[in-house]
Amino acid sequence: MEREMKDQQIIVRSLLVLIKLDAESLFERLKYNFREYMQIFANKRTREHFKDVLRTRFFEIPITDLKYLSEELLLALDKFYKEVDGLKWYLNATEDMPATVEDRVVRVLRDIQIHYDLLKLYLEAELGHVGAVPPSQEEPTLDPFKIDLPES
Repeated sequence: MEREMKDQQIIVRSLLVLIKLDAESLFERLKYNFREYMQIFANKRTREHFKDVLRTRFFEIPITDLKYLSEELLLALDKFYKEVDGLKWYLNATEDMPATVEDRVVRVLRDIQIHYDLLKLYLEAELGHVGAVPPSQEEPTLDPFKIDLPES
């Protein structure tokens, strides 16, 4: 029984880490490559690059795996990915001119930032709880600024 619980904690922790990495990667592409993907859209009038910018593996996670996550985290995931999905649909369907598209994307990115910050908060909280080691069993952590080097 204890072994099953430990295995489940490992699976849940891995799932949380994968979701965290996916959300971070998606958010960073959206935020930090904004000028580039909008410039490509404006100059070439192509939407092909949006599939790479908006790439996510979240929708490939079986719903049976998501049952292990808290309700708060599931709601945060839904808000974040729903906002991103709305942006994806807009970018691939709009007939707006590039300046209008850019203005709208800026507004949507602000909302995505809010949802991402909340999602990050819940992910970190759950990662702190899943498989947490009681304080008495924690391994000491090394502080890179306090490493005692042998004197020569």
